[in-house]
Amino acid sequence: MLKTFEEDESLVKLANKIITEQKLDYLNSVVIKYVFVSPFISKTVPARCIKANSELKFFGQFDFLIEISRDIWDSIDDPTREILMHHELLHPLIKTTKKGMVPALAGHDLQDFYTIIKKHGPDWFREFKDVVAATYEMQGAEKDKITV
Repeated sequence: MLKTFEEDESLVKLANKIITEQKLDYLNSVVIKYVFVSPFISKTVPARCIKANSELKFFGQFDFLIEISRDIWDSIDDPTREILMHHELLHPLIKTTKKGMVPALAGHDLQDFYTIIKKHGPDWFREFKDVVAATYEMQGAEKDKITV
């Protein structure tokens, strides 16, 4: 299957809105690219944040890449899109090391879940998984493998 990648200004606008509203000001010091992957990243990974390796930095001149599956984006409503983007924006970190400030990725820790649950409620991910599973006609164990 041939995958295509498309930058879209609507993703940038949504991300900037969330960065401002959620006071994620530290993200203003890094470059994040946002792309749709068509038709999807994988059926179990509807979105992800990638820390740019040296090759990506060389060719794209960015620190992080947030990929979103086009199929899923087109299947969800605006409030769910906002939750998904908010979740992905919690992954980029800036760490202080001997080399100075360096990009890093945050895992799925309690702080991430707390921030999302506080704003969007405890059932957001279950409801999101239901949409993803319905889009790809997934059931049971296959549905349980869906992650963001």
